[in-house]
Amino acid sequence: MYARPTPAHRLSAVGVSAAALVVVASVHGVSPSEAGSAERGRAQAGGDARPPGALDDELLSSIQGLLAVQRLDGWLLHDDDGRNPVASELVSPSGAASARWFFYIPAAGEPAAVVHEDDVAAFAGVPGRVVAYRDHDELSDALASALAGASRVAMEHDPDRALPSLDRVDAGTIDFVRQLGVELRSSADLVQNTVARWLPEGRIAHYVAVHHLVALRDDALRFIGERVRAGDGVTEGEVRTRLERGFERRGLEGPPPRVAIDAHTADPGYVPDRDAGAPIQRGDLLVIDLAARVAGHERPIYADMAWTAYVGDEIPDRHRELFWAVAQARDAAIDLLRERAEAGQGVRGYEVDRRARQAAARAGYEDAWAHRTGHSLGLERPGPGAYLDDGDARDPRALARDSGVAVGPGLYERGVRGARTQVGVYLEGRSVEITGPLQEQIIPILRP
Repeated sequence: MYARPTPAHRLSAVGVSAAALVVVASVHGVSPSEAGSAERGRAQAGGDARPPGALDDELLSSIQGLLAVQRLDGWLLHDDDGRNPVASELVSPSGAASARWFFYIPAAGEPAAVVHEDDVAAFAGVPGRVVAYRDHDELSDALASALAGASRVAMEHDPDRALPSLDRVDAGTIDFVRQLGVELRSSADLVQNTVARWLPEGRIAHYVAVHHLVALRDDALRFIGERVRAGDGVTEGEVRTRLERGFERRGLEGPPPRVAIDAHTADPGYVPDRDAGAPIQRGDLLVIDLAARVAGHERPIYADMAWTAYVGDEIPDRHRELFWAVAQARDAAIDLLRERAEAGQGVRGYEVDRRARQAAARAGYEDAWAHRTGHSLGLERPGPGAYLDDGDARDPRALARDSGVAVGPGLYERGVRGARTQVGVYLEGRSVEITGPLQEQIIPILRP
């Protein structure tokens, strides 16, 4: 069986203290020594220490091994004004660059950063040599020198736009690099096995975000119940505003919360305006969808969760049946992840989505399927790793150890109703762990 939620989700402290991090870490299998060692190391090293996930000698060796396996001559990272989070996270210059830069990791040998002369200081702590340029001609010469002898190079480039989270380099730069005589390949598998990793710091931050989202969900449902019982009235937008204020109080950041009732639940992209939206009344079906990360954390991995509730005490059979079907799809996806992990076998993103779709079809809801089963969880939303998608993207990437995904299928009867359940799943070697409470049935808000 996969691991179920633990009492760590009942922590009630506001904010994230060092003690709370150790508690969450130890409950979820990260030892207190692991949880504190990185922080102590950075404190001892001072402000020049490299952040978690940034390139160091060990990671460089791993990347060069991956390049050899994929028969690539190197990985060319490029960023301009922060548009490529993969490059900025992996290279991690100490300050914002004033001009575009490249960082080349060869399959063997020393990396090279090609940066504007005004930005040299920001790359002083980055492994490898730094080559400065002043104008476009010097940039071209420096990059050609760095790429000398290379013929097949990976970049964050997807010509088909099937994986938008990995299409981070503009067409002009792609043409510029190709003119230097190299063949470009996607860095998708490199990203999956490097930047998509959580690391101990990210794993802890994720569990803290999960704890806060669960507490905010409970508060929102309690708030709705109190207002409906009192006859005072409450709208979708008022609940959204309350949740956003909870984000701020608890030190979270993320996209606007989705709060939807009845016909709005049938639209997976619906988000009410603040303090507006439809009134929530007895007998309404309700979906709350929350995603957030711990603001200011050194490696703030997102939590992404969704729940279905009913504004009443006795859940109608038609709603119960719809939620049972979507929960079957979710559990089928998680079961596949667990089965492959325990067998020591890989699983590709599209395979997980296919398994979930098949479960929904067996339950009679094939036509109610509207979006992919899930996505990678990382520093961005969605993360840089594999999509659980056999529809729009058909993501072929194999999920990697020490990474996580949001498993969140939804079923939608257009214009009528919808149901969704979403939870995080962490992949650790030959096991998987569900990182939040697994919803087994619709939550009856007004049940005593």
